[in-house]
Amino acid sequence: MLKGSIEEVTAGEVAGWAYVDNAEMRGKPVLAFLDQECVGAGEVSIFRQDLADAGLGDGFLGFNFNVRIPSPADRARVVIRVGGSDAILLQSNATIVSRAAPRTKVAQDSLGRSLTASSLQWMLARGWLTQADHDFLKFFTRMGVYDRTLRVPRTTGEAADPGRQDPALVARDLLSLFAMREVEISKRQLRQQDDLLEQIAKHTQAQDVLPILALWSAERGKLSVAEGSHAANDQVDMLPFIDYPLGPDRLLLLDAEIRIRKPDVLPQGGAVLFVAKQVS
Repeated sequence: MLKGSIEEVTAGEVAGWAYVDNAEMRGKPVLAFLDQECVGAGEVSIFRQDLADAGLGDGFLGFNFNVRIPSPADRARVVIRVGGSDAILLQSNATIVSRAAPRTKVAQDSLGRSLTASSLQWMLARGWLTQADHDFLKFFTRMGVYDRTLRVPRTTGEAADPGRQDPALVARDLLSLFAMREVEISKRQLRQQDDLLEQIAKHTQAQDVLPILALWSAERGKLSVAEGSHAANDQVDMLPFIDYPLGPDRLLLLDAEIRIRKPDVLPQGGAVLFVAKQVS
């Protein structure tokens, strides 16, 4: 159970504390959200004597970090999420609420959709993300599509082909990174004649299913998608379609709301669609 309090919110700073029973809190990331936008990030690192005296762990439960909230009217809506937790801290008596709220669009509460470029850069500088993880989240959030190679890099002097990574394992890692928590992966075998858009809509309507999927095929093919169409509004029809390759040595990540050109069809042998569900 997450306990804590948001004690102060200003235009440029948020402060408070967070505690989870039987968990090491020192160094845990904390992120501030205004509605669906991440407006700042920091970590639990400040010693609080009052909390130590109250028997809450070692007392290193405090946080204080920079945020961007220029409008005073918005400050009361700021909430805090502790990395890896499915609960949030509100400013009203530290009330705990579930993030699994009804969605107006597919899984809009996914953390990966809310992180800004500056937040990702900050997390990279702190060592919370590798360069590859940073690039994936930054590119995918903007474009709604991401092409990932499965080929294992050849080391110096290595003559034999080192082979390919398991697409299911890579899909799990990337989808978990997008959610920033553990996920359960399921596979859906698609036939060549299946309508990919219908399949995506079908498999992402369930509660707690992420709005991101991974597509893999044992045969070569291509898929034409409109980059950025998942986030476009009235300009969506002006976006060009770009061909992305399919094949045994690559994995294609797709936002559930990306535009796919018809009549693009899957390779003759079909494809595998990896769907992720948040672990409760």
